[in-house]
Amino acid sequence: MKDINTSNTSTIKIRRFTKQERLESKLSVELKNILIGLALGDLNIEKPSRTGHARLRFAQGLVHEEYLLHLFEKVRPYCRAVPYFPKTLHNVTGKFYPSIRFNTCTFACFDELYDLFYPEGKKILPLNIGELLTPVGLAYCPSELGPTGAVNQMLKILHFISSLSLIDRAT
Repeated sequence: MKDINTSNTSTIKIRRFTKQERLESKLSVELKNILIGLALGDLNIEKPSRTGHARLRFAQGLVHEEYLLHLFEKVRPYCRAVPYFPKTLHNVTGKFYPSIRFNTCTFACFDELYDLFYPEGKKILPLNIGELLTPVGLAYCPSELGPTGAVNQMLKILHFISSLSLIDRAT
């Protein structure tokens, strides 16, 4: 194992995960709820190959460094490397901006989230989002509201709130 220390993150051990670890890892209830909330925003869940497992990709502008480092601490057990800080080309302005990014390794425990949000390879809103989204997930969802997706995100939140209202009326 190799120690890595950057000025923006604490030291972590870099190591390879065994196939067994990738297959048997489980998400805590809290982390699963957080990831569901994040998946309603900018969190990208991908499968690098059709036969492999899913991984999580996190990216934000450097102005959100503290927030992304908080998320890194949540998923740190699934990561091999520390966040990195590339300059990213903005599609609208054509300018480069500093950003912060990191990925998890591929794990079987991420497959369920991939299947929920990307059933045919394209991101969707799961039909059962009212059952999936918890107060913890909802707390992370607004953090993901960006200027381009704010209206869609608010509709998702309103859907969640209305489903809670229906449950309250039924009881």
